[in-house]
Amino acid sequence: MLGRFSIITSARKPCRDVQVILSGHSFMPRQYVKELKDGDSVDEVYLLAEKQLRANRNAALYLLATLKDRTGMISGLMWNVTEDRVAHFDTGDLVRVKGKAQLYQGNLQLILTHVDRVPSNGVDWDEFQAQPSRDAERHLAKARQILLSIDDPHLRTLMECFLVDEELVDAL
Repeated sequence: MLGRFSIITSARKPCRDVQVILSGHSFMPRQYVKELKDGDSVDEVYLLAEKQLRANRNAALYLLATLKDRTGMISGLMWNVTEDRVAHFDTGDLVRVKGKAQLYQGNLQLILTHVDRVPSNGVDWDEFQAQPSRDAERHLAKARQILLSIDDPHLRTLMECFLVDEELVDAL
């Protein structure tokens, strides 16, 4: 017991399976997009990267959402919605979703039963931004190495412009 916190760990994966119990509530580890598998029940907060309200063949509305965290993106579908039901959240919001992961035509998607906007104050935004891959870091190091070998000052300056552009480098 640590003050008001209790920490429960699993001997198999002590760092991954940490559960913190605070005031009777259990906080489970995040369900990252990349770790989801067919059949998984989902109850998690994701960044709503895209939101579309569409009509099916019978003119019933459904929500098509793109949900994102630092490990990737996944499509989410919520059937038989109304415009009022999805009006309180929009692209760029953090949303808590409940549903089930389902494999459809070779791609994993979430069939959503619940979507609600959550406040963004106190949020660690790094949880929702893609992390640079090791390949990207390796390619950047190679580009910097090539830069040192360029003799033409104009070409070198041009390449430096690309390598110091934080937005471009972050997109890699």
